[in-house]
Amino acid sequence: MVDTDGGSILAQKNKKGLVVFVTGCPGVGKSTLAFQLASILKIDSVLQTDLLKEIWKVSNNSLLACDCSHNVWKLLGKPTKNNIIKGYELHTGEFQDAVYKIVHTFQSEGRGVIIEGVQAAPKIFKTIEGTNKIGIYLKLLPKRQQFTRFDIKNSSRKVGNDTWYQNYNYMKVIDDYASKQAKKYGLLVIDNHDLDTTVNTILKYIT
Repeated sequence: MVDTDGGSILAQKNKKGLVVFVTGCPGVGKSTLAFQLASILKIDSVLQTDLLKEIWKVSNNSLLACDCSHNVWKLLGKPTKNNIIKGYELHTGEFQDAVYKIVHTFQSEGRGVIIEGVQAAPKIFKTIEGTNKIGIYLKLLPKRQQFTRFDIKNSSRKVGNDTWYQNYNYMKVIDDYASKQAKKYGLLVIDNHDLDTTVNTILKYIT
């Protein structure tokens, strides 16, 4: 399912110099979709914000940036809805300046780029100048389906990540909040049950 609030918001985008944001909670298929779109749209550069986070870990002492978006609430107290959401906002806010500058560099050179990751938040997408941009928010799936996706993702890793399962309820709070923000700021909000269907739906708006 795609929620666009009516009309084709991507129909008039120019692929040259196009900026694409692919965001959502961990394990919703952001990386797979980003690289698939890059191949189809002939966009050479995909920036994964998780790589920025790894750089932050060795060069930045901020726990807000280095922790997971769904764990920052621990720095604020109890796992209340407000703290979980505030933690997400504080975490993604740590990346806003870097993401904005990277996107501005690509825009000034007329090159397309896909920014993929939790940290490519809807509020950051809103700050990107111009209209030649596309935002895609992938929704967290219902628990059973999402756990199956976590299983698949873990099967390709040397060390599995059990915290995804443990933190699903925190992610759900963030997902409910961030998906509303995504609609507000003009991103496509998609239930990514199937990659081919998701890609085809997006391409209908681009081509």
